[in-house]
Amino acid sequence: MTGDAAWLDSMPETYDRCLRSAVFGPYAEHVAALLGELGPATLLELAAGTGILTAELVRVLPNAAITATDLNSAMVTHGASRVPGAAWQVADAQQLPFDAASFDALVCQFGVMFFPDKPAAFAESCAFQAAR
Repeated sequence: MTGDAAWLDSMPETYDRCLRSAVFGPYAEHVAALLGELGPATLLELAAGTGILTAELVRVLPNAAITATDLNSAMVTHGASRVPGAAWQVADAQQLPFDAASFDALVCQFGVMFFPDKPAAFAESCAFQAAR
């Protein structure tokens, strides 16, 4: 490979096409079913990517206020176009822009591996769950 190679396709579309059914889809169905049993009224999803889990959450929790976030703006734009039933925004899991105790539940499917400082992200996210 030379130094002038370039990515020509949309990364979010490629992500969906290549990874949805092979990797993320079955887990999204399982995680959404578990959250459906809990029945949170407000839910924060971190590292939502293109919204594979988000779509399942919207389907299973139609009355919940779901906020889907990702650090990558292209993923957020793509996810928002695919899953309009959630509120989408760019957000860093290590510096969340929400008031403390804003959510009943927090979920992250396959995103933690991308957090540069995992303990900081976990500490940050704990403040945004309401006491149950």
